[in-house]
Amino acid sequence: MFICHRTREVHAGVQRVFEYLADIHNLPEYFGQIPLTKGWFCVDASERCVRWGSQTSPYSGVLAVRQDHGSTIVDIEVHTEEAVDEEFCRTLDDTLEHIADRVEVRSLRAAS
Repeated sequence: MFICHRTREVHAGVQRVFEYLADIHNLPEYFGQIPLTKGWFCVDASERCVRWGSQTSPYSGVLAVRQDHGSTIVDIEVHTEEAVDEEFCRTLDDTLEHIADRVEVRSLRAAS
């Protein structure tokens, strides 16, 4: 089993970020092209995290939102059978960038 973990600060409130991630309809916005496989998606509001995985392989992941000294931090961790290389990690960085872009723009619109 291989694991890739990435972290990013997002300039929006912790609750707003979590609500965005917890809505499964937003998944294509930040994960891009999603392969059609049998999988699961679980929201844990008490831990402010979203877990997902495949029913046909050990592939799984977690997106967690936390507050750290007034900043909102999003952690993503993916577990896979495939070896994790720089390209895979860049894909997770891109995912975090998409999340930040979407949530920060929505926060600005809400504040206007």
